[in-house]
Amino acid sequence: MKPTSSIRFPITGLVFVGLMAVSACATDTGRVPPLANVAHIRLGAGPWSLSILPDGSGALGYGSSAFDFASIPGETFDFGQVYGALAAVVSPDGNIREWFSVAFYETDKAETYSQYTREAELVLGLFKTAKDKCRPLDKTRMDELWEQRPPAL
Repeated sequence: MKPTSSIRFPITGLVFVGLMAVSACATDTGRVPPLANVAHIRLGAGPWSLSILPDGSGALGYGSSAFDFASIPGETFDFGQVYGALAAVVSPDGNIREWFSVAFYETDKAETYSQYTREAELVLGLFKTAKDKCRPLDKTRMDELWEQRPPAL
């Protein structure tokens, strides 16, 4: 009987520590980090993604093929304005099937949490600006993807 009690006590301790770690992570899911800590912002609209960097540059992509991504030149976006507009409309409640996803990647964090918005005019406007300014590897392919399967909810 002694081995059972000595095994049960450490397992209980591990469960408690694990629950504390999950609880600590869960409290961060709904917060928007300060602008000074944001390394880049990533938007998702179905298979489309848009990453925006502090210098206003970024990347626009469809799916996971490197050939379906395009660079966006610096100063295309005002990072502070994009941050402010998105920070005002995101919520931790939502899902990627029915909402646009927004992630604020922090410079000093290994993980991030997606948040969600249904502000189609804002998000699709950012995607359109990216499409208009991007430099794809294959412009014909990017135009074809955009025409056949544009970013949408």
